[in-house]
Amino acid sequence: MRLNYYDFLRGIAILMVVAIHTGPAYHFESMQGVLVVMVRQVLNCAVPIFFAISGYFLAMKKLETKKEIFLFWRHQIPKVYIPVLIWSLPYLFLSLRAGKEPLLVLIQYLICGCSVYYFIAVIIQYYLLLPVLQNVKRGGVKLCILISMASIVLVTYLLQIRGLSLPLVVYAGHGDLWLMFFVIGIFLRRSPLGCSLWWYVGMVILSFFWQMVESYGLYSFQGSGLGIKPSSFLFSMSVILSLFHPLVVNRYSERKRCIRWIRELGRISFGVYLIHCFFIQILSYAGLRQLPWGLLWIVVLLASIITIVISKKILPKVLNQYLGV
Repeated sequence: MRLNYYDFLRGIAILMVVAIHTGPAYHFESMQGVLVVMVRQVLNCAVPIFFAISGYFLAMKKLETKKEIFLFWRHQIPKVYIPVLIWSLPYLFLSLRAGKEPLLVLIQYLICGCSVYYFIAVIIQYYLLLPVLQNVKRGGVKLCILISMASIVLVTYLLQIRGLSLPLVVYAGHGDLWLMFFVIGIFLRRSPLGCSLWWYVGMVILSFFWQMVESYGLYSFQGSGLGIKPSSFLFSMSVILSLFHPLVVNRYSERKRCIRWIRELGRISFGVYLIHCFFIQILSYAGLRQLPWGLLWIVVLLASIITIVISKKILPKVLNQYLGV
């Protein structure tokens, strides 16, 4: 049941990821716009949750010898990298057809720079660093938090203050940015939280309101500020500490059918992540991108799930492994 809880968290996180990518334009000029901003701020913890879960389950991986380390890399890296290369092929061909510089297109393809695949570029960096990160103590966790906070401050400055336009993989695909979440996951596997849950809930509430203030400030200055920023990292850390607290983990129950559905969604979350943006683009080409947020979210989610279910039924298991579904 304990492991099922983390599949459930993956399900929640992938629901949030799809919601982010199907989200509408936002503003602060109406109550509806403010509500959209509020919901979007909650969703900012989706990617950090995935990194924390990854760190949590890799914390106890036995990597004591060079042989164990290289076997881990040989098994784990292709498991995520090959599917991304396959699903990036349409973006590669479209970029080449559009007349973009072939060498730059190839580099973008190889570093997981297509679509929203920067996550894989980051997780591969953590796989390579895992033998070191597994040994991080409490002081090291604090250092990793400082590194990530310094990185997000720099990213926010470049994007929101200077107004630079950078590829997603350039500003979000470097491991130092998300390091705190992966390392927190590792640390929580070895050292369960002892503080009162209410401390972390209070941090969630305070950092959420800080997100709203920071979003309004960045929106007023540059007309943006919805996504990652220093306050969203503190919010995400607070959410992770709350969700990984023993009181929350131990209260998990699958008596309700919807909980079991979300758990099963978590088990195919990698496949949903890989393919959902294709359906968003198809709907855009069909002129349906302006559907209400909730409806668009459901359509993209269902299309992704149905595609994965059909693939599992009609394609060989080995092929599905290469496709990541």
